[in-house]
Amino acid sequence: MQEAIDFVITWVDGEDPIWQEEKAKYSDVGSDKRKSRFRDWDQLRFWFRAVEKFAPWVNKIHFVTFGHLPKWLDLSNPKINVVKHEDFIPKEFLPVFNSTAIEVHLHRIPNLSSQFVYFCDDFYLMRPCKPKDFFKKGKPVDIAKIVAIPPHNNEMYYYHLYNDYSLYRQYATKKKVFKSFFKYVNFRYGLTAFSNLFNVLTKNTYFYSLHLPIALLKDTMDKVWEMHGDTLEKTARSKFRQITDNSLEAFRGYQLVTGNFCPRNKKGIVLNTREAKYTKTVIENCKYKLMCLSDNSQDCDFEEHKMIINEAFEKIFPQRSMFELED
Repeated sequence: MQEAIDFVITWVDGEDPIWQEEKAKYSDVGSDKRKSRFRDWDQLRFWFRAVEKFAPWVNKIHFVTFGHLPKWLDLSNPKINVVKHEDFIPKEFLPVFNSTAIEVHLHRIPNLSSQFVYFCDDFYLMRPCKPKDFFKKGKPVDIAKIVAIPPHNNEMYYYHLYNDYSLYRQYATKKKVFKSFFKYVNFRYGLTAFSNLFNVLTKNTYFYSLHLPIALLKDTMDKVWEMHGDTLEKTARSKFRQITDNSLEAFRGYQLVTGNFCPRNKKGIVLNTREAKYTKTVIENCKYKLMCLSDNSQDCDFEEHKMIINEAFEKIFPQRSMFELED
C-alpha cells in the first residue's frame, strides 16, 4: 500500500499588525522591501478547494504560519494541522521573516509523514492528481532537467539556486551519475532528454528549478542537514532573505543527483500575475496538473489584476470546501 503523503503549505498575512510590528523590530538587518513578497491575493481558499477536488487522498495538510490564521479556515477539520514557527523551528532562529529559513526546517514539523509535498502559497493543483504523481515505491517523482549554465538575472532567487548547486554537485560522482543515467536521459522528458544526454556526458549537474510543488523525503532533509549543518544554519539565522541563503532546492538537488527519484513528464506551468488576462484564460482552461502563479505585478494595478485572476479561480472552484467555515 502507498505510504501516507502529507502536504505542507507556508502562508503569511502581511496585513497582520502583530506580524508587522515584530518585523519592524528587525527591518535594519536587510528586509526585503517589495510588497509582492507579503501582500495577499485572497486566493488561499482556492488552494484548499483545489486540494479537496483534485487530491482528496492527502493524509494531512500542515498549515505553516507565524501565528495568524484566515478567519474562514475550519480548524476542526481533522486533516488540518496548524503549525506555528515556534512548533518546529529552534528558538535561537526566531522570529524569522525569511521563507528559505523557514523551509530548511520543514522536516522538523511534528507528526509530518516521511513523504510530503511542499507548496508555496502560490502553488496550485489544477487537475486530478494521484499519489503516484508525487511518490512511487517510496521515491519522490520529479523531472531532472539539467542545464549547462545556471540561469541568472540578478534576482536573489538565482543566488539561492547556485548556493544549492554548490552543495549537491559534490555528490555527482561519475559512478552515481551513470548508475542513474536513464533517469536523466528519460523518454518522459521529451526533448529535454536530448539536452540532458549532452550535459550528463559533459559532467554538468545543475538541475533546473521547476518552481512547482516539491516532493521530498524527511530522510533526505535529515541527511543533508547532517552533512551540511554549518552551511544550512547560516540560512536559518537569516531573519530576511540574503544572497547567501540556501533553499529547498538543495534537498531536491541531492535527491536528483543521487538518483533517489522516479522520472515524470512535465505536468506543470508557471504563470505570472503581470499578464492577468492571459493568466485568467490559462486558469480557466488549464491542461496542467500543477501551476505556480508568481506575483510579478509590482508596477501594475494590483486590485485590478487580483479581480481578473480571482474571477477565473471562482469559475473553476465555485464551491466552498470542507476546509472552510460556513458564512
